[in-house]
Amino acid sequence: HTYQVLGDAQNALEQLINIETGMRGFVIASQDSFLAPLLAGEKAFDEKLQSLKQLTADNPEQQRRLATLGDTQKRWLSEDVNPILAMRKDLTARNQPDDLLDQRITSGADKAKMDSMRAILAEITAAETRLLEMRSKDMADARQFALMVLLWGGIAAAVLSVVLATSLGRSITARLQSAIDAATAIANGKLDTVIDTSSHDELPKAFDRMQTRLRATIQQINQAANQLVAAVQQISGASTQLSGAIQEQSTSASMMAATIDADVDCS
Repeated sequence: HTYQVLGDAQNALEQLINIETGMRGFVIASQDSFLAPLLAGEKAFDEKLQSLKQLTADNPEQQRRLATLGDTQKRWLSEDVNPILAMRKDLTARNQPDDLLDQRITSGADKAKMDSMRAILAEITAAETRLLEMRSKDMADARQFALMVLLWGGIAAAVLSVVLATSLGRSITARLQSAIDAATAIANGKLDTVIDTSSHDELPKAFDRMQTRLRATIQQINQAANQLVAAVQQISGASTQLSGAIQEQSTSASMMAATIDADVDCS
């Protein structure tokens, strides 16, 4: 709001000048039309003074200056401006010379108050300008600090990214090498390879499941082969027994035929 304070202070000074200009114009011409800027200036000055008080409510020094400005402006109107206007009207109405009026104006009483109000407004403007410079410096410092934070933060982030990428790359390489070793061992028939499945990586778990299933499959094949061997042995034993029985039957048949032949000869 500093810019608004500066603008209102400048506008307040312009209204004081309008009042002074209206007074001097009326003193010279004695025409009511010259009072228009004076009356408008009085109203506008009061509005700007109230605005300045609100805008600087948190600044005791500015409040003190504004209070002095308001008091001076009221005394200027009551002690100088209005009496000079009244004197002009009276002299004009009585058609008297302007000697007394000239003495009143050249005394410089009204000018002294006007100069005092100019000085107060200059102080208000200077104080706000200093505040603006301080705030601008604070903003520049904050901006510089933010840039430094962003710069060093970016550097730190870049370094951290490299470290994480290196660490992650080594971790991935180690896991891949472990998986390759496991696959090579399984391909060579080593189904008792110990595979680390403690990590969240699915590849070692998949190799471990494959190894488990291969062991189960081989175990089933071994069981089937053992059963087949047993069946072959049983068949072989049965064949041997059958061969012996046939041989016994053949021997018996031969002996029976010999007996029959002997009986025939004896007859």
